[in-house]
Amino acid sequence: MIVTANLRHFPDELLAPFDIEAQSPDEFVMNVLELAPARAIGVIKDQARALTRPAMTFEELLERLRDVGLPRTVAAIRQQFGPL
Repeated sequence: MIVTANLRHFPDELLAPFDIEAQSPDEFVMNVLELAPARAIGVIKDQARALTRPAMTFEELLERLRDVGLPRTVAAIRQQFGPL
């Protein structure tokens, strides 16, 4: 598995012979969220608590994750879990 925001440099036809798949960060985190939702949310909450420069709430971290390329993930978290 290759997780990259630059999928065009990792076309399926070049990766297939090596049995490797490329996923965007948003797709990867969505898959993690589907496989282990409570654990994934716990990790994001832990990350928010650990941030000190600058400090961020869970909601602020979600906004930041959305802004850096995880819009589907953040939308799924909000839809599934509501305000946390």
